Amino acid sequence: MPSVYTEDVARLLERFRPASILQLDPEDTELFSRYLQANPACEIEHLGRSDIIAQLKGKGRYAFSFVANTLEHLDKEAAGQVIAKLRDIHSERLFVVVPMGNDWEGLASTWELSDFVAFGMRLMSSYTTDGKRLQMYKFDISDYKDTPDWLSSKHWAHPERWDKERW
Repeated sequence: MPSVYTEDVARLLERFRPASILQLDPEDTELFSRYLQANPACEIEHLGRSDIIAQLKGKGRYAFSFVANTLEHLDKEAAGQVIAKLRDIHSERLFVVVPMGNDWEGLASTWELSDFVAFGMRLMSSYTTDGKRLQMYKFDISDYKDTPDWLSSKHWAHPERWDKERW
């Protein structure tokens, strides 16, 4: 699968300047090479497609996790477990590139926008390669949910009303 997302990944790296990277992309080992040359202190770990959950055992948390050419080769349940584990335990920021819809042949699972929304992910970019859709999604806990207006202290703490109202 072509790396039509290379420039977007380079921009993300420049923006976030991660100190550690977890890469699940067995087909593109050069994607982070330029960033790693410019930032030699950055640690990177590559994982293969087979038994990802077992490979993640004992691993820590990474500033930047990137998944491509992987989820579509796993059955949907196993892929969902990988996304959840990366999102909840191993990633400050998780980026996933996946082929969308049924146009792609020979894949173990197919994906739609609703699948990633269910994991709390947001669509970042869409690409077309050979007339087929490829999309990048992200999960970043720092902007996962906007704080609603009602969840501020101005709606909850009213010390001037203490002893004046019967609660």
